[in-house]
Amino acid sequence: MKFQCCQCGILPDMAELIQLPSNASTLNKWIRKFNLKLINVQKNKVQYVCRKHVQEEKVVEKLPYEPTTPSSSEFEVKQEEQEVVHKEDRNSDLWVDPKEEYAEEVNYDDLELEMQQESYGTYEEDEERKNYEMDCQPTTSTASYSSSSQCENSQNGTDLSNLRLCFPELSDEQIMIFCVKTSSNISGETSLECGMCAEQYFNNTDTRPIRIHLEAQHSVLVQNFIKTGRASLAPKNYSPMTELTKMNADQELCKFLIANGLPLSSVKDRNLEMLVFNMNSSYTLPTVDTLYEHLRIFASIRTKAKIRIDPGPITVSFDTTMYNNKNYLAFTVHYYQKNKKQQMIYLREFEIAQPMVSSIIAAIKNSLDESNIRAPITTVVSGKAEYEDSLEATNAFKQVMICFSQNINKFAESLIEHPVFSDMLAKIRNFITKLPANRNTWGRFKAFLVRKRSHGEYPEIDNGHWFTTVDFLTKCLHMHKLFSDFLHSNGSQTPQNYIAVEDNVNMVYLHSLLNYCKTCLSTMVDSNATIADVIPSIMDIHATLDITTSNQTVIDAVHILFNRLLLPFVEQSDIHRFALFLHPLRHGQSVLPTNEWNRVKSAISRHLSLREATEGTPLNELGQMSALPSYQDALTVDKEVLQYSAYVARTSGVESEVMDWWTRHATRFPRLYKYARELFQIPAFSIDAAFYLGDYGLITNSLSQTDPSKQKMLLQASSELVDFRSKGDVMSKTICVKRKREVSNADDMWYTPIDMKALLACDANDISNGTRRLLQKAQTSVFSQAALSKNRIFTPPASVQNRQYTLPPAPKRIWAEEIAKVPTRPMPQKTYHLANNSPYSRPVVIRKQPALLEPKQESTSLVEPKMEPPEMHAPVSTRKYYAVRTVPAPGQKIVRSVNGKVLQVVRARPP
Repeated sequence: MKFQCCQCGILPDMAELIQLPSNASTLNKWIRKFNLKLINVQKNKVQYVCRKHVQEEKVVEKLPYEPTTPSSSEFEVKQEEQEVVHKEDRNSDLWVDPKEEYAEEVNYDDLELEMQQESYGTYEEDEERKNYEMDCQPTTSTASYSSSSQCENSQNGTDLSNLRLCFPELSDEQIMIFCVKTSSNISGETSLECGMCAEQYFNNTDTRPIRIHLEAQHSVLVQNFIKTGRASLAPKNYSPMTELTKMNADQELCKFLIANGLPLSSVKDRNLEMLVFNMNSSYTLPTVDTLYEHLRIFASIRTKAKIRIDPGPITVSFDTTMYNNKNYLAFTVHYYQKNKKQQMIYLREFEIAQPMVSSIIAAIKNSLDESNIRAPITTVVSGKAEYEDSLEATNAFKQVMICFSQNINKFAESLIEHPVFSDMLAKIRNFITKLPANRNTWGRFKAFLVRKRSHGEYPEIDNGHWFTTVDFLTKCLHMHKLFSDFLHSNGSQTPQNYIAVEDNVNMVYLHSLLNYCKTCLSTMVDSNATIADVIPSIMDIHATLDITTSNQTVIDAVHILFNRLLLPFVEQSDIHRFALFLHPLRHGQSVLPTNEWNRVKSAISRHLSLREATEGTPLNELGQMSALPSYQDALTVDKEVLQYSAYVARTSGVESEVMDWWTRHATRFPRLYKYARELFQIPAFSIDAAFYLGDYGLITNSLSQTDPSKQKMLLQASSELVDFRSKGDVMSKTICVKRKREVSNADDMWYTPIDMKALLACDANDISNGTRRLLQKAQTSVFSQAALSKNRIFTPPASVQNRQYTLPPAPKRIWAEEIAKVPTRPMPQKTYHLANNSPYSRPVVIRKQPALLEPKQESTSLVEPKMEPPEMHAPVSTRKYYAVRTVPAPGQKIVRSVNGKVLQVVRARPP
């Protein structure tokens, strides 16, 4: 059996071969000593080389910086075998798996120090270092070493012309194949790390140390790469980024900037540059001109795209705003594409002409013509009520509607301005304003809060939109108990300008109504509601109008406002009633009474019959039909409507998407299907132009920093990339009424919450497991239940005197009855009484008098009898209050507990 030589490749006799060392370190020394160029070296296999290649006369001359002690081959082999054990831990194996590049965390706390050291200024001034850091290319190669390094060292008087370069035939880029490049330093300093071992070279601007390391430790891999062009164990192949990949990255960056309203000049920001460099140092940020080229592509998408919409009419919702004396228009187009609802957003600048509505319609039609949309517009939803009359006067659309949020806003503002609520609001605003103005009163109030160990967010005066009034009332209701207690305890020293009990009832009622209006809007916005959801939302508000109070005048005034502003949608608006009728999930529900459903059924039959006759009959000069619909057509429509009502009544499974249901039943109800497509594409809310182009709009800052000649292009590109925002979405934000206490905050350390139920006066011997569970602290919600209550009022706490109760006379004792009472001794019973006269009431434990028994006769001395705690009619707030140490009354004991665990029993001290 013959073996091949790993040096020359021949097949000599076994006597002429020498086995290569299996240890990697020893093999590397043989390669350097005998100048071996091994081929086909395989791991974990016995390899041979000819004897002539390892003779002493083949030993290459050592480098000047290496030791040249003469020794025989056998001595060196033995010495190497002895050194293997000592160097095994230091030298890594040749065949280890390549390391992966891990993203290191960046310490941004050092950023300020580096800025003080002007590292960024040095970075921008040094062009060579900038090219190295950003282009990911080392600066030392065969060609560049003599031009940069030699010139620098020649100034120091050091001649490095005879310095040997390891693997000069490989370029710096090829050397980088065997390295992992990291750039975790925020200043951009790059560190190179060997991909095969833990050898690292930080802050080096050339590849010479890496070349020396590769020649000393991994020369076999490098030689194999020189011959075959492959480095199978290289950790990462740093090939340059292709043009297509960089272009796609630039496009995505441009989309991000436009969609979030950031100016394109943001690419010049130094922080963004370092962020991108630390993420991928081979990618450089594009220039502003390059981004404008991508912006031009995005702006032309609408004009070049061929939008194929389903046959049928379309719906347009629009809104206008003004910024820097320029008028901007935002509108959406709603249509169907393969029976799926679609919408497109348009942002445009338009010039005002007289009348203004004509200018808006002209701008909308010009934009649709640019997008090659030729479908007729049947319905227009305006974001402002002031355009309603002008749009109806044009007679260009079948339906003209106003955004539903405008009607809710009008109802809420009318409630606030109504005299039954405005006087109360004026009084509470006056109190909130004047209380901090008086330093003496304000100081006593703060001291009162400290004594109470209670905390609340002081209300801010509402201004602007009505949802700020909701926030104001919420905070006032949370502070109402503190205000009332403070005025009650300082009545003689504080001016009595606070609201009365009746005003508090009205404030709770108004707060409840405004909250329901806000909930109605937020629910409809989250579900992308259509006009079919308007009537159910209005009826939900109607169900909250009636409450149990002593003043019926306020309720009647609210009913009058509701009947004038919202009830016409339910009783008179045919388009909303028809949409509700054609909604398979809402048809026949209790939203409307039975007689109203019958009226809607008759009205929609007449409307569809007239609609068919109108579409097929020409109109005269006066806009009237020349012929009436035939009796047969009306009979067919009536039959289809009746079949639909009967079918929906016995159908239980209906898809959540309405048009999916109508698409499957298009052949069964063709006329109703055609009309349902037109109704259910009408949105309940219009687009919000102020969100995009108002004073604090999303695109306002970017638009103001763009060149005027390119602002139109930016608006067109933004129309393609921004998300839809309706006008009712602004009321959907959560109101924060209390600051969350932080244990680590020094200002909150003295707040020690203790359950107030633990302070109720009771007998310590009567506490059982059930009572301890009752005393456990219940979870409190974010919103006060008292603030949301409809039929509770607040009564100021009355001073209750502790009355002395004497024991009843003992009945005549019967021996048989006493024996019968021994095994079944009655235990004190506890009941719960709820004080309904306070919005802050909570169950209060009241101990009943047990069955009459004869008092014990153990002691004949005079002992003061125990007294029952009087009935507590004082309201207890549902908020979390904090304990104040109290002294038990004579004959009573106070039990303090937390989470059902008794901490302390306080007894009355003798005088």
